Amino acid sequence: MIKLFVFALLAGVLAIEEKPVAEIITESTIWETNSISVKGSYSYLTPEGEEYQITFTADDKGYKPTLRVVPAHQ
Repeated sequence: MIKLFVFALLAGVLAIEEKPVAEIITESTIWETNSISVKGSYSYLTPEGEEYQITFTADDKGYKPTLRVVPAHQ
């Protein structure tokens, strides 16, 4: 099961996080297979009108962001 968390922050920044929720079968199973990861995205507008869209994964291997820049509309 995945829970989706949406945060509307100041200055027009929107953050969305998907967090998997493990089903607990036994305590030892959780400890043996304990792998936590978070996937999410957020975006913001620059003063020049460009939109920066960042998606990311954070897990036991580190934080891995991807940036997409949407040019300002002319």
